[in-house]
Amino acid sequence: MYEHLTHDKIENWRLRAQKFWENSKSPVTKPIFDKLAENFSWHTYGELPKTSNPARRLQDLKEAGFTIGTRKRAGSRDLEFMLVPRPLIGSTGYEYWSGALRTRIVRVLKGFDAFEGKPGNPKHLLPDHKFSEIRWDRDTRRDSLEHLTDHEIKSDFQLITNQRNQQKREVCRRCLDTGERGSPFGIDYFYSGTKKWPEDIPTSGKEAEAGCVGCGWYDLNQWRISLQKRVDQV
Repeated sequence: MYEHLTHDKIENWRLRAQKFWENSKSPVTKPIFDKLAENFSWHTYGELPKTSNPARRLQDLKEAGFTIGTRKRAGSRDLEFMLVPRPLIGSTGYEYWSGALRTRIVRVLKGFDAFEGKPGNPKHLLPDHKFSEIRWDRDTRRDSLEHLTDHEIKSDFQLITNQRNQQKREVCRRCLDTGERGSPFGIDYFYSGTKKWPEDIPTSGKEAEAGCVGCGWYDLNQWRISLQKRVDQV
């Protein structure tokens, strides 16, 4: 992080952030960002501009590619948050689905919790892009998902809980930073490739998806099936 905290790099970060907000349609979130970006210090919910759902606003910032640090304030149960001027990642936009499409994705995937390896509570499961948005570029995002075929749903999505979705997001961010792919349950097994990101695969854009194949977080069920076959051969 220290290499990103020089005056010149912070100024470049502010310029990029400014361009992001010029194209953004999130007026409710912008005041939260402005407060956090004043001096990159810690703030509790109560110290941020008033909003009906501050946690959602902070999540919006994370989903836009900004980095938010979180900790408990010393001597208090209150959480406090810090905006970190780390280069924006995954800020090219996310694909969104309607409630009806979400229901259809859950139905097509038969309510199967890919992390637990068994059917889960549909109310607690959400569609997860196998190919992490953190590696997308502007040509990766589709304008609409409403006309996806069942085959495309099975190919592109898996169902996990929000907790596991957040966990996967951090694993993928670390992979992008270090070039080391993730290990579900701490098991360094890959059904294709190795722990290292392939040198011949781009790190972002649609072509980067090939570098994710074989990682357990990319396709948890395929990883589990492949690992079980390996165990059965022992």
